[in-house]
Amino acid sequence: MKTGTDTKSRSKKKGSREKETARSLALSALLKIEDGVYTKDAMQEVLSKEQLTGADRGLFVMLCEGVTARRITLDAAIDLVAKTKTAKMKPVIRNILRMGAFQLLFLDRIPDAAVVDESVKLCIRRGFAPLKGFVNGVLRELIRRRDAGTWFPEGGEDAAALSIRYSMPEFLVKKWIAWYGKDACAQIFESFLNGAPTSLWLNTREYAEEEIVKTLADEGIMLTKDKELPQAFFAKGLHNPENSPAFAKGMYYLQDVSSMLAMSAASRGLAGDVQVLDVCAAPGGKSMLLANLLPGAKITARDLSEEKVNRIIDNIRRLNAANVHAEVWDATKKDPAWVGRADLVIADLPCSGLGVLGRKSDIKYRITQDDLDELCKLQRKILSVIMDYVKPGGYLFYSTCTVNPEENRGNVDYILSEGQFVLEEEPVQLLPGGEDYRDGFFYARLRRL
Repeated sequence: MKTGTDTKSRSKKKGSREKETARSLALSALLKIEDGVYTKDAMQEVLSKEQLTGADRGLFVMLCEGVTARRITLDAAIDLVAKTKTAKMKPVIRNILRMGAFQLLFLDRIPDAAVVDESVKLCIRRGFAPLKGFVNGVLRELIRRRDAGTWFPEGGEDAAALSIRYSMPEFLVKKWIAWYGKDACAQIFESFLNGAPTSLWLNTREYAEEEIVKTLADEGIMLTKDKELPQAFFAKGLHNPENSPAFAKGMYYLQDVSSMLAMSAASRGLAGDVQVLDVCAAPGGKSMLLANLLPGAKITARDLSEEKVNRIIDNIRRLNAANVHAEVWDATKKDPAWVGRADLVIADLPCSGLGVLGRKSDIKYRITQDDLDELCKLQRKILSVIMDYVKPGGYLFYSTCTVNPEENRGNVDYILSEGQFVLEEEPVQLLPGGEDYRDGFFYARLRRL
């Protein structure tokens, strides 16, 4: 079903250029995304120069995220009706058509005439007036085909057809099917396109739960509890945390429920002044949650660069997580001071991110088979170093936000093959989606002998 909103026309700034519309700003962001900038970073860069509010901001976000998530599908639809294929179009024209096609095919509150008219105006405004007839014709033919039910390229249930239907690169479709089967993959891919809900946990070490819930309600943010995890909530009405006073006060932390479940499992049975080392911690969410779950723990949160560690420090200050210390350290380098010292090592390592495509859809356009192979090598390099940090009887907690068995169970088997650790229970592989949405996530807790 199509959902969405439209924007009102904008007046010109006095003595200045015409103020950018949501569609024009979205086009600027999409061009950056196509050039390799991450979606979130591109959106922030564009909005840092010209702010949008209300419905305009909503349309901007919807266009940036929706067009990126459905890029393969949109290009296939456009290629059905355009004489010039998307791959050979000027980037500006290609992305104007993608935005127009997305609104026509997947949104329902914007009149067709308005979509076509705004797309043509944008074409002219960006200096491509000679191509306005081309843009107009392609979009009107898409409307005709949509109404006739013939806008989607014909195809069966093979990987190529599923790639177009769910806007997933074909090589990834083949891998997912090999891992989990065609039926499960179709449901998962559909959940990615529906987007992931906003989930968070409350900083009840600093504030009473009732106070936080009321404060958020006063901000127009309504919470519902997750059915499985007591500290996990889903939030409606939270569109921009930077504008939330409760966020600034450290009342809550945005984190997927899968990650919360993992930290709940990691901390199970631990208490008192245990020593915890989080080796790849930025931006610090897992360390922050552990600070609440294990208030007596001494937690060291590390990452590779000063920039990443500064993000951890920002969260330490905002949440007043006094039992967390952040420092720069390369996880591939052995630190003699930590050998045999840790009660718990958190190894949430760099991974392919295939479980979080509902939140970060641009990952699927970047990842390659070579990347998957190199990530496995990096993970094992880090694991070979940090296993020695765990004291006898202590725990190594390995986790990723991917669903690739080689990065997950394959690495657990590698740890076990070293003969120093045992599994207390089977590792957990969470698949994306479900009634109460979960990101794809893997975790395993191993005890040192």
